[in-house]
Amino acid sequence: MATPGPATDWQQETLFYDKVHPRMVAMARCVRAMPHRSVLDIGCSTGIMRRLLPGDCDYYGCDITDHAGARLPPGHFRQIDLNANHDLSYFASRGIRLAHMAGVLVYLNRPGEVLVEIHRLVGLGGHLVCSIVNFQATRRLDPTTHHPAWVYKPHLEDLRRLLADRGWRVTRELPFVGGLGWRTGPYRLAARLRGVDHPWTRAQANLFILVAEAV
Repeated sequence: MATPGPATDWQQETLFYDKVHPRMVAMARCVRAMPHRSVLDIGCSTGIMRRLLPGDCDYYGCDITDHAGARLPPGHFRQIDLNANHDLSYFASRGIRLAHMAGVLVYLNRPGEVLVEIHRLVGLGGHLVCSIVNFQATRRLDPTTHHPAWVYKPHLEDLRRLLADRGWRVTRELPFVGGLGWRTGPYRLAARLRGVDHPWTRAQANLFILVAEAV
């Protein structure tokens, strides 16, 4: 079990993420590629991901804050602190077969228990699209660069094992290089071509995006 991090004013900090950014676009592309059209966005922030999904997508969200509750239709949002209560049964009757979880795992004290709950929700053959910070990146080797609330800091191999132990089979892994400037495009292409296990990619990628199937 990870040691809980210091308190964060999520109600305020969440508003910083109320904009479409390249990582969100990359993850939305993975979600759109899946056959499922009922999606639960875990850690949905303000629900902004909804803008990037098809019009026929039945989008649900849950978050530690209540911002998305004002934007989503009735019954489509639940305020949940996953470190206090990871019960997702509120969404059990919605036919959700795909969960999206961007950048949430690092904040969880018991990530394995949350992954089990997601598995239960989506059922066998359901899918999870998630991202994890690359803690082997050169820029992340210094702990002072970490968010103070990050408590789960796995290497990619650690996350693979955790997913497998909780009933998930990873079907796709993508490196993501963020940032701005003239080098970003070529770096993203190089990371994709070399793959997530290449030493260069491990040093350069900001994060990894994983697609996993419940088995």
